Amino acid sequence: MLAGGYLQTRQEVVHPADMAELESNAFLTHLAVKEKVSASTQNQALSALLFLYRHVIGREVADLGKVIRARKPTCRPVVMIRDEVKAVIYTHVLNKGGHGVRNPVDRL
Repeated sequence: MLAGGYLQTRQEVVHPADMAELESNAFLTHLAVKEKVSASTQNQALSALLFLYRHVIGREVADLGKVIRARKPTCRPVVMIRDEVKAVIYTHVLNKGGHGVRNPVDRL
């Protein structure tokens, strides 16, 4: 929580300039493990921390160590069989309900 330029971490209030890479690492790991945020949310938090330290506080961030990264979602492609593709084209695209419409592939 941010209050007047200070961060509250558990029981104590600390100015970001007094925090080190260890706290940044713990925060980013907490986001992935406890909060279960997406990889893009964790990347945005990392970018915000880097911006804060480089452009606001005026110091470079050293190596953050081994931050536990949020998992990227595994997307599997949706695969339809030929009859399902025909049904989608005939009923939804051509709006014919599959009646009276010839399949152009059948002529090949």
